[in-house]
Amino acid sequence: TEKLGTLIQHDKDFFSSLNAAFLQQGVFIRLKKNAVMEKPVQIMNIMNRGSMMVTPRSLLVAEPGAEVMVFETFYGPGEYQYFTNSAFEFFVAPNATVKYVRVQDESKQSYHVSNVAVSQAPDSKFFSYNMNFGGSIVRNNISTEFTGQNAETHLYGASVVDGNRLVDNHTAIDHAMPHCESHQLYKAVLNDHARGVFNGKVMVRKDAQKTNAFQQNNTLLLSANALIDSKPQLEIFADDVKCSHGATIGRLDETSMFYLKSRGIGEEAARKMLVHAFASETITHLGQEEITGYIEQLFTSTLD
Repeated sequence: TEKLGTLIQHDKDFFSSLNAAFLQQGVFIRLKKNAVMEKPVQIMNIMNRGSMMVTPRSLLVAEPGAEVMVFETFYGPGEYQYFTNSAFEFFVAPNATVKYVRVQDESKQSYHVSNVAVSQAPDSKFFSYNMNFGGSIVRNNISTEFTGQNAETHLYGASVVDGNRLVDNHTAIDHAMPHCESHQLYKAVLNDHARGVFNGKVMVRKDAQKTNAFQQNNTLLLSANALIDSKPQLEIFADDVKCSHGATIGRLDETSMFYLKSRGIGEEAARKMLVHAFASETITHLGQEEITGYIEQLFTSTLD
């Protein structure tokens, strides 16, 4: 359609250019006015051993009043090495609500880059749940822009990383209109020599009065060799706003571990319980039992 490539422009970023150059097929979803999808729309990306590079691209256009949840998964077998370069554009019309659940569970030898861009009209709502469990080097970019007032963006993310792997999350929210809200909560669980990155930026423009913007990044380090780079940012040019950001980095709570072990729970089981409790806050408001259960299982099984 005419909207393809207008939010993720192929001449602005190398990986977007690469995606556009090798684009052969993709997914296009259009929701008519006031259409309500009772069940999630599932997109499955399954990499086989014959693929060296895959470039999936998707476009969703939600017309006024539409409601939908999109559940996209990325899976690759074993220790197979390949490169995934994905792109997804969302256009959310007035009073429309879109939930996007993204689960990346690819081979731990693979490389993964994703670009997600969102345009939100007045009174729209967009929810993103970005879950990362696989990949050797992973880079996720998500950007949202408000084109009208009274819109809301909610960005949640969780990464469970071990070995020598890296997961890098970058978010950007452009508060270009007044009376809009954005909420971000990203968490990471890092073990062994794993590394995580969170770089979140919120831009509040001069005329975007009555903005509410909240940003939080929390990291759990399970190893003395794990490393996190956390950089939550606020750039504010308006004066009548409520904005906050913060970051916490810590280890498993020894008191909680002692309590669980004193109740006859083994150390490994206790550790998994605490990791699950820490990470699952990011999917509290997902509202889909089967998908929530699937993600919760990955929270505890990835570090086996």
